[in-house]
Amino acid sequence: MIVKMISIIVPVYNTECYLNECVDSILKQTYSDFELLLIDDGSVDGSADICDHYLRSDDRVRVLHKTNGGSASARSKGIEMANGNYIFCVDSDDWIDIDLLFSWNKILLREKPDIIISSYVRYEDENSIKKCKDGFRNGVYEKETIKSEIIPYMFCRNKDYSGGIAPFFGNKLIRSDLLKKAIEKIDNTISFGDDLVCTFPSITRSNKIVIDNNICGYYYRYNSNSITQSGDTGYLRKLRGLVETLERCFDDKYMEILSDQILQYEIYMMLKIGKINALRFSKSKAGKLYSLYSYYKFLAESKPFHDILSKAQDNCDLFMKEQYKVICRLLNHSIMTGTIMSII
Repeated sequence: MIVKMISIIVPVYNTECYLNECVDSILKQTYSDFELLLIDDGSVDGSADICDHYLRSDDRVRVLHKTNGGSASARSKGIEMANGNYIFCVDSDDWIDIDLLFSWNKILLREKPDIIISSYVRYEDENSIKKCKDGFRNGVYEKETIKSEIIPYMFCRNKDYSGGIAPFFGNKLIRSDLLKKAIEKIDNTISFGDDLVCTFPSITRSNKIVIDNNICGYYYRYNSNSITQSGDTGYLRKLRGLVETLERCFDDKYMEILSDQILQYEIYMMLKIGKINALRFSKSKAGKLYSLYSYYKFLAESKPFHDILSKAQDNCDLFMKEQYKVICRLLNHSIMTGTIMSII
């Protein structure tokens, strides 16, 4: 078995329109000491054939075809198969800059960190391209500063739930043994958030993290139809499954620090998703107000929302005061939709 410095994992499912761009951007890297694992998750378009083409044309490529099980199972399988010292996960509809691995390798040689975090680009279309970075200063974080400066603020730093660490894989290079440990407790049936349950526990177990927002080489293709942007009624059940997985994945010694953050995360996701849904899929102002009101009315009548609210009532500091007022009014069915639009 040949051990490479970096294993790059690409879960693939029905992305034939983007897959060539993704894989080509990886294979053209100026740094070449890597293996590429293409995990075909039961694609029914031409994606499987594209994977096999790259397998035949480049000896750095390994391919696994599996029965469809979702992105969590595909990524976990790739992590199990990885031979590299570090793992980098790329979504099959995204792409990377030609020098990204080269830039990261310079940090690996200099600092030997467990995790590297850099900035990334959110791409929606040619008219909507935004550079994004996490809410932490550039620098080298050792074990004690990770514990005091990063872990208490991973989910958020600010009242508007911003300023934390983006949970997705694309802007991170992570030591492989950390991810192999993380997937031991993952429920592979979760339909979203499978990146969060890997990256955040890995951060808590790391001894050294380098954050360098001057490096910006990952292009994340924003998809407005993804599960975290949809307001279907099954969303609360899926969110609850994600949170339960999260609570299992963290070591007990960190749960005292993280329990409030996880609770706030769940409330934020319950509230935020309705607004996103109303604003994105309703055209007129009246339609937006009606959609928003309908979702929050549904939320007020749902048991998961009541359950999570009862947990939080002992610690109202978890909310912005304005959000708490909105929730209370909502439960009394006396909410004004315009108030929701302006506050949440």
